[in-house]
Amino acid sequence: MRIGITGISGSFGSALCADLSQDPNNIIVGMTRDELRAEQIMARHPGNVRVMVIAAGLQDVSAMERAFRDCDVLVHAAALKRISGSVYATEEIVKVNILGTINVLEVARKLGIKKTLFISSDKACEATNLYGSSKFTAECLAVQSNAFIYPATGGMVSCTRWGNVVGSRGSVVHIWRKQRDSGGPITVTDPRMTRFIMTMQEAVQFTKQSIDNMQGGEIFIPKLSSASMVDLAQAVRDEHTMGRNAITYTGLRPGGEKVHEILLSQEEPRRTLPAENGMMLASGMPYFLVQPSHRTWSSQPYDKMPIGDVLTEGFIYSSLTAPKLSRETLRAIVQAVPNTQEE
Repeated sequence: MRIGITGISGSFGSALCADLSQDPNNIIVGMTRDELRAEQIMARHPGNVRVMVIAAGLQDVSAMERAFRDCDVLVHAAALKRISGSVYATEEIVKVNILGTINVLEVARKLGIKKTLFISSDKACEATNLYGSSKFTAECLAVQSNAFIYPATGGMVSCTRWGNVVGSRGSVVHIWRKQRDSGGPITVTDPRMTRFIMTMQEAVQFTKQSIDNMQGGEIFIPKLSSASMVDLAQAVRDEHTMGRNAITYTGLRPGGEKVHEILLSQEEPRRTLPAENGMMLASGMPYFLVQPSHRTWSSQPYDKMPIGDVLTEGFIYSSLTAPKLSRETLRAIVQAVPNTQEE
């Protein structure tokens, strides 16, 4: 299988590449704007990984067409993700996260790629900043692109939406480790804050599972536990120093930071299939499946996904109410995170 990855030099893209490249039958084709990271990735996987350096990134449609020609699957992971960008780099977020997604979808249509999966974020749900809004817009673009891609080529486009991946580039774990090791306090923005938690391995496996299950237009949402950020900070603090660093609170960051995240908007439960209804794979992570609000590209219902067997009205999937990870579990998760972001 030939698999394309946008943003292959990012934390998730490189982890997905490393996993997929273990199968000698796979050819992994990625794109990045970082020539050093491109060389490093190809050096780590010399047999079946190709990385094209595209200086203009997602704006260069013709270069992406060359990179992803003959791909069976395309995973669109490239994005600007920093909340601060919602304040200071607004035009760039629009160019990359929205216009860039439009370009990727057009490349998928032109090349006749059979499966395209867009990687979204919990920030897309009831967004409070431009980053979240850009991810929500990209979700809408991906879902409705099926109306043009499916009839023309038989290709399908779906989305995944999940929470924080512990240990990804810029992860708070690395920030807190630096604060801990310097002897200073560990800073948490708000003592009430909770977040959905996912390991990098879980993110990779759920992506593969979503590719296997996709039928076009759905949004796959893993059934995740959440964590108090204070508990996660204590797990980092106790990793080596056994509680000698103080934890201080700095207030919510500018740019619309939420105290709690949600993975289903208030409108979505009535068209969301629950994780318990038996339509998942025999193995893998349980998930919710958000059906498109209107499926204009096909009159057929989802295979093995009965319309009507949906969540109850008013269902809330929030990091506040989701099952909480214990401090012991969080400590094990933190200890598995490499000490540097480049590992």
